[in-house]
Amino acid sequence: MSSFILSVFSVLAVSPAFSWYDKGHRIVAIVAEMNLTPDARRHVQEILPAGTTLADAAVWPDHEGRGVTDLNPLHYVSIPG
Repeated sequence: MSSFILSVFSVLAVSPAFSWYDKGHRIVAIVAEMNLTPDARRHVQEILPAGTTLADAAVWPDHEGRGVTDLNPLHYVSIPG
């Protein structure tokens, strides 16, 4: 039994990490929005189109934003290991 558990753990440890895609972006945006000050929230709403939430805007770089190649370096952060 212990060799089976070790085998399963080994497979899981080397399997690729899958991102959460849109769901991940939306969750981070919702958490960020919950922590905005009232003043910051007002400024964000001034920037976004009417009826657009921060969660809606968070997926824009993965969809329409891909056509703006100058923004690609701003889409992610690489942290040295």
